[in-house]
Amino acid sequence: MAAGSALTLTSSSSPSEGDRLTFHWTTDAPDAKNWVGIYDGGRQPGNGGSLLWKYTPGTSGDVQLDTSALTGGPYTAYLLAKDGY
Repeated sequence: MAAGSALTLTSSSSPSEGDRLTFHWTTDAPDAKNWVGIYDGGRQPGNGGSLLWKYTPGTSGDVQLDTSALTGGPYTAYLLAKDGY
């Protein structure tokens, strides 16, 4: 993602299994195909698919992801650009 972009977890900083996670994003490179993806363990974007994802159009906003299908962890969230990695 562009240097002027940020992703922040705004729900609990210590989520429990199955919690909905809310992220706030900002970017100076808005695009209808920007997205937040959740990856397991040490997996990096582009090295296998994300477990959960949602588009984040606009310059800023909040996105909520339902993690009820996930177990254990750890997981990492990424803000990604234009349907890419």
